[in-house]
Amino acid sequence: YYTEEQLKEIIVRSSFVLGCNITEEGAYEIARRSRGTPRIANRLFRRVRDFAEILGDGTINKEICASSLDKLNILKYAPLILKEPVF
Repeated sequence: YYTEEQLKEIIVRSSFVLGCNITEEGAYEIARRSRGTPRIANRLFRRVRDFAEILGDGTINKEICASSLDKLNILKYAPLILKEPVF
């Protein structure tokens, strides 16, 4: 699994490639909810980008991220899948 910092860098790079503006706080909010997986992080980024274009000015910030991910019922603290059962 990737750390939140690594996922944030992946999201910032994806926003550069797709030509979107994103703040560091917005990228961190997506990274925090992506369960340690870059594929999920990029999928959430694309969904949040759609919300930002419709509800805002196209810039992805923490407020847009939080509201759009809440509307999509994405948990605020997404748990990682454990490799071993905890008893």
